[in-house]
Amino acid sequence: MKRVILSILIACLLLPVGFAAAEGEGATAGEGGVALTATPTKSGYAIQVNGRPFAEYRSVGELTPDIWPLFSPKGKLATRTFPMAEKETNEEILKAVRKVAPFESRDHPHHRSVWFHFGNVNGVDFWNIGPNRPFVRGQETQILESPRDKVVLRSKNDWVVPAAQARPEQVVCQDVRTMTFGVLSATIWYIDYDVQVLAVDHDVQFGDTKEGLFAIRVPGTVEVDAKARSPQWGGLLMNAEGLKNGETWSKRSRWVDYTGPAYDQNPAVDKPDKDAPMSPFGMTVMNHPDSFRYPTWWHVRTYGLLDANPFALTEFRAGEDGRATIKKGESLLFRYRILLHDFVISPEEIEQWFEKYAKTARH
Repeated sequence: MKRVILSILIACLLLPVGFAAAEGEGATAGEGGVALTATPTKSGYAIQVNGRPFAEYRSVGELTPDIWPLFSPKGKLATRTFPMAEKETNEEILKAVRKVAPFESRDHPHHRSVWFHFGNVNGVDFWNIGPNRPFVRGQETQILESPRDKVVLRSKNDWVVPAAQARPEQVVCQDVRTMTFGVLSATIWYIDYDVQVLAVDHDVQFGDTKEGLFAIRVPGTVEVDAKARSPQWGGLLMNAEGLKNGETWSKRSRWVDYTGPAYDQNPAVDKPDKDAPMSPFGMTVMNHPDSFRYPTWWHVRTYGLLDANPFALTEFRAGEDGRATIKKGESLLFRYRILLHDFVISPEEIEQWFEKYAKTARH
């Protein structure tokens, strides 16, 4: 009976919010001079704001669903390009990549721009992805239209142990992701990222590990540690409690901001220039009060990782048990908002945006 109820739940979650874009066409939402469009690509969908690139959601043929590339309101690449650009074929994206890639670190190749993974799901490591390793497989995706300045994307995904490790192939759990792309101002764009993890065939346990859950890898020059590579580089990590940089690791907070200098994108330039103009860019990640174990703990690093993790209590809370079990037929909900801002945002302004976000309902 629970299996039937859960199947109905998945189907309901995938119903259109407004109406689905027709095959081969883009869905548009706009008013007040701002129009967001969603265009099908070979691996997912591309989102634009007034014809300018915002983000791509990629799932088909990928090791995991991720958001790449991601751009700021001023056109800066908003996440590290490694390893995402290694298989990139779009020349316009590669042109932007070539200007910044030489200034990045190349550690942690499993860090994939913006992604949702975890290192212990029923004992299976979905964090350290690679060929013939467990992965998250996109099943179906819808781009939806709403009457406001946003585009809503919804996808269903299987968390898979491949046949190379388990015969037959095993699906450990499923998730339904709802991502809302929108504009708050001329210098602030946002993504709401809601994930409902579903235990379909059996109980699902999220173990106690720091490897996961909702993660972003910031641009190389924004990393706090980038100061050691060049004096004009290096950003600041800060949470809602005022803790900074390494102090933010393992702490609970309703939001964390990572801001630093990023290279301005000049369309006339097609090569890296360490002395090119730079200006502030930042990402604030907020945790919604409806999210599991709000406010979340944070596995954030000065080398550029911005990661919300509500499970790693053994390390974060000196030996407490952070495991959580989803009973068969039930689910867990995780909700986050990303603010992409092209200026040094104040804690007071973040709080104002958070208060508005905290009142938003799920689609």
